Amino acid sequence: MCSHYVREARVIKFLTWRNLSIKEKLILMSFVTTGSALFLVGAIFIAGEILNVRQSSLTYWSGLTKTISQNSIPAITGQDKKSIDNIFGTLQTNLDVTCAVLYNDKGNVMTRFDRGDPCRDMTQHPLPKGESHHFGLTHMDLTQEIKHGQDSLGTIQVRAYLGGSYSKVMSYMTTLFVIMGCSFLFGYIL
Repeated sequence: MCSHYVREARVIKFLTWRNLSIKEKLILMSFVTTGSALFLVGAIFIAGEILNVRQSSLTYWSGLTKTISQNSIPAITGQDKKSIDNIFGTLQTNLDVTCAVLYNDKGNVMTRFDRGDPCRDMTQHPLPKGESHHFGLTHMDLTQEIKHGQDSLGTIQVRAYLGGSYSKVMSYMTTLFVIMGCSFLFGYIL
């Protein structure tokens, strides 16, 4: 039992800063500085990319929702359910739209578009005025009021899948860790 503690004490003594050679100390310092610098630069780059993905997604989906809203105004004012369903049917071609709901000015559902799972958890009551958005882990919910002049005609809610955009960020993170690993390997070899 005593020999086990002696072995442990030798290992701990070997790993202390005082017992490392100058070469080992320089290698360790190189690892720490290089790793810290690469991690900091990579973290800043990835955080910027995530913000960029969110901002560009918000701009794109806001524009698409405004287009749908403007195209829906004649159908909403005329209560033409078939025209509204045709407008929402065009969402079938955009694979990133997982759910869309059109409400009238009283908050009742006029039409809905679901791709697979129904979008029960997206409904907010009372519906917000103006435009609002919420980012989830892999999706974005956008709510926009439909106005004609000063009159509020209804509200549209769209849920969009952002996994394709975030996969690019994940590939950047993978590249960062590969570069850090190669840097440590070359630092140790040299």
